[in-house]
Amino acid sequence: MQLKSNLKVYDNIKRQFVKAKIANHMGSDLSYSEGSYDSASRTIIYQRVETLVPGIQMKTYDNLTFVDNDHYTFAVYRERDNKIIKDTEVSYTRVKEK
Repeated sequence: MQLKSNLKVYDNIKRQFVKAKIANHMGSDLSYSEGSYDSASRTIIYQRVETLVPGIQMKTYDNLTFVDNDHYTFAVYRERDNKIIKDTEVSYTRVKEK
């Protein structure tokens, strides 16, 4: 059975967006990210260091970009060999009621 759960909220004390994730799809991990909102690009950029493979840590950036009221994208970037590489991108569209 695969488990993946996300919780995204705004921390008023830190003035940061925070995200917690529990997953067992590639390995078992619990991650915590903090992010800030860039109004110019309409993007929340979360940052964390994760260990997907035992003993190997990598910096990860999750970008949640609000295109408009009905569309947003979620992209994951990972730092490998001192380069930031896009790992995943998903585009979302709100389904209008009929």
